[in-house]
Amino acid sequence: MTTSTYKIKKRSLFTLGAVAALGALCLDTKPVDAAVMSIDYGTDWFKVALVKPGIPLDIVLNAESKRKTQSAITVRGDDRAFGSEALSLATRFPQDSYIGLKRILGRDYDDDHSVEFRNTFTNNMIRDPVRGTAAFETTSGSKFTVEELVAMQFSLAKQQAEETAGETVKDVVITIPPYFNQFERQAMLDAAELAGLRVISLIHDESAVALNYAMTRTFPQEQCHIFFDMGAGSTVSSLACFQDLTVKDVGKFTKTVQQVEIKAVGYDRTLGGHEFDVRLQKFLAEKFQEQKGSKISVPVAQNERAMAKLLKEANRVKQILSANTETMASVENLMEEIDFRVKVTRAELEKLSKDLIERVRGPIDVALKEANMKVSDIQSLVLVGGGVRVPAVQASLASVVGEDKIAKNVNGDEAAVMGAVFRAAGLSRQFKVKEVRLKDISLFPIEVKYTGESKDGVPGKPFLTPIFAEKSVMGTRKIMSFKRVTDFGFDLQYGQVGEGHEGELSKTDIAHVTLSGLTEAINKFKDVSVATPKVKVTIELSDSGILSVQEAVATIETDSSKKATLADKVKSFFGSSDKNEDVKEEPKENEEQEADPEKTKKNGENKTEEEAKNTTDDAAAKNETVITTQIEKVTLKVVTELKGIIPLTRDDKKESLLKIQRLDALDAAKRAREEARNSLESFLYRGRDLLYKDEFIEASTEEEREKLTEALSTASDWLEDNEDAETPEFQSRLKALRNLERPISFRASERISRPKAFASLTTSVTMARAVGEQLLTGEGAFHDPEDVQKLFDACDEVLGWIKEKEAAQAELPHWKDGVVTTREIQLRGNPVEREISRLMSKKKPKVTKKKEEEKKEEKEKEEEEEKKEGEEEKSTLPEEEPLEEPEAEAEVEAPKPEEPVKHKKDEL
Repeated sequence: MTTSTYKIKKRSLFTLGAVAALGALCLDTKPVDAAVMSIDYGTDWFKVALVKPGIPLDIVLNAESKRKTQSAITVRGDDRAFGSEALSLATRFPQDSYIGLKRILGRDYDDDHSVEFRNTFTNNMIRDPVRGTAAFETTSGSKFTVEELVAMQFSLAKQQAEETAGETVKDVVITIPPYFNQFERQAMLDAAELAGLRVISLIHDESAVALNYAMTRTFPQEQCHIFFDMGAGSTVSSLACFQDLTVKDVGKFTKTVQQVEIKAVGYDRTLGGHEFDVRLQKFLAEKFQEQKGSKISVPVAQNERAMAKLLKEANRVKQILSANTETMASVENLMEEIDFRVKVTRAELEKLSKDLIERVRGPIDVALKEANMKVSDIQSLVLVGGGVRVPAVQASLASVVGEDKIAKNVNGDEAAVMGAVFRAAGLSRQFKVKEVRLKDISLFPIEVKYTGESKDGVPGKPFLTPIFAEKSVMGTRKIMSFKRVTDFGFDLQYGQVGEGHEGELSKTDIAHVTLSGLTEAINKFKDVSVATPKVKVTIELSDSGILSVQEAVATIETDSSKKATLADKVKSFFGSSDKNEDVKEEPKENEEQEADPEKTKKNGENKTEEEAKNTTDDAAAKNETVITTQIEKVTLKVVTELKGIIPLTRDDKKESLLKIQRLDALDAAKRAREEARNSLESFLYRGRDLLYKDEFIEASTEEEREKLTEALSTASDWLEDNEDAETPEFQSRLKALRNLERPISFRASERISRPKAFASLTTSVTMARAVGEQLLTGEGAFHDPEDVQKLFDACDEVLGWIKEKEAAQAELPHWKDGVVTTREIQLRGNPVEREISRLMSKKKPKVTKKKEEEKKEEKEKEEEEEKKEGEEEKSTLPEEEPLEEPEAEAEVEAPKPEEPVKHKKDEL
């Protein structure tokens, strides 16, 4: 090994940790909350995806290493169960198991969807006494809102993401159906807040799928596709158009971005896979009643547990019939210890769901009609969701768009959650991702209802002004102008919805907004006001589809009279004017989204102000009375009183959070107790195995093994009689057993590792000594022998120590503690390592390079030799007679140049 080679390797070992730390600092500038996640919360399942520095967009696995989790939760007293465990308990405790809560989130108790939920499931649904929404009461008497139950599932999703990321995860994008109204969207946000999540944005399911579709594709020409999503609870058909756009970038540069524009959406809120399950459940109940009706005390339809079992079996049978023409439905101990078994064919299922199949094409027809497009205008119909696996559904779709346009080129289960996490990565601005611009729409129109200003005691007329039309682009702001002189208010409400969707909006009132501070401002400027004030109210429809009033500003035009002074004349001469520093500029709105009725008058107002300024200057120059016009802007106080389905108040959230945190603490204590019990139980098995291992026997005395055997037996007997003991008891007994076992196991492990450590240290020291010798005698050696001698002394000292300790250890029996531990042996080589590091850090002193001088001397020597050879040749040549000069010059052909004579020097 050469000196340079050793130097490189040694330095790489010492600097590896520093380089890794530096790289971590450079790559991860925001170590806290750097990861973002997404949740695709469906009626039957929810999926979680994550992205963080070092981890690409990927699905998060649950505790069972599965890529999705059932949207089910069971709450029995203080015990909770989630996912597949909750689904299993649903057949035993149907009243305390909650499935498909998404369909009633943010819905009124008397809503049609709430009524349908009560008819399908046996939970004890109650009316919230304050909000009027659906809530639940468990068999133990505990009461939970739908937001609280959904928040518990979101907490589970957050826990899964954090275990994968290895850090706290708060930022999230959550998918929702496009037909969710203001109240349902707000309920989803409240549930996420209770779970400790910070929602970056809500995104429609099919829009997330469209983003996932665009992630790996380019669209030089516009393409339009329909994303047909049939889930467990509903069916949505979203028509999206894709196109690559060239837009302005920084400076004079341009860039290409992709745009995903949602043109239209059609949906059927009650058409989903769950409806097929319910039809099949009732069919199976009828078959069981026919077979065993005489042997049961009550009809099977009145037995809650039996119907829960049949619903679970119906779902399984439906999935099998998607790939097979027939199967057997089988339920053990359906009720009263009677088993049930019956044959079900695909034809029977299609007959049961004939009316459902006829409704499949409805959302597609609506989307095409609202987009003013035909089937020939779309490139494909992309299938999404589990419901599209039903053969009859696929056949119906093929009859609408044609078999050649049916596309299955996205992952129907994971496309939405992957598109949502892609959206989260882009919005978080912590990741550099492909730029895809999404233009999504709101399905319901929104109106402003207000009353005009009263005059002479006569009430003003009522007005109803559309502010956001149907299919308005989300993420926009609009400005509405009012001419008022007193404080006033207005209502925000949903407008008339399309045919067939009237039931979606059981509550149309969204909020009542009160503006105050205008009357006070008018009284302040009443002596100088020259026109009726204008109040501009900014109303926003956010990217999440949430409607809110951002601000309200009153604009008051005033004038004042004054005698021109010498200063005014000077200002007029130089063209200067007074600037009112108290006037605030109106915030700049997005020009593409602004809907300001006063926008067209802006230029005229500016011209009027300029003319007024000029008039003032002229008057000042003549020492006359000056008319000065100014624009005063007053920010009004905005108070929003929510209507319709009232969201959780701040006090409600505090109470809900305490309730959830208490259950979380109980779950954590339960997990800790189970882990402590399992640890004790596993140690009992391992301890018995250790007593029969040779290395353990050799490292212990008979007395030690007897004590451990007795302790293991006592702990085993205690565990059988105390299954419900508390966590500290399990932990204390485990600690006592480990105190007996650990010294013996340590001696046994040291007996194996100690010789290896001695050998490794000896090898390292020997190599270090060889390196030292190379530093003295190797090519280019420059180290001081005295410095290298220090390395030799350290090596000799360590080798002597090794010899001494090995001799002492050899005299000890195996059951006694060693004279030195493996760790001490490893640390004993530090002095040698320090000496090596010191020598390697020294730089080679600079020396004069002799290559150029040697070359110069060699060149002079060669020239002298060539000169001598030339003189010798000249002395040996005979004398030649001179040639006669020609009488006249003749034009002759130029001779060809001769090849130069090559000398040895040229060849070199």
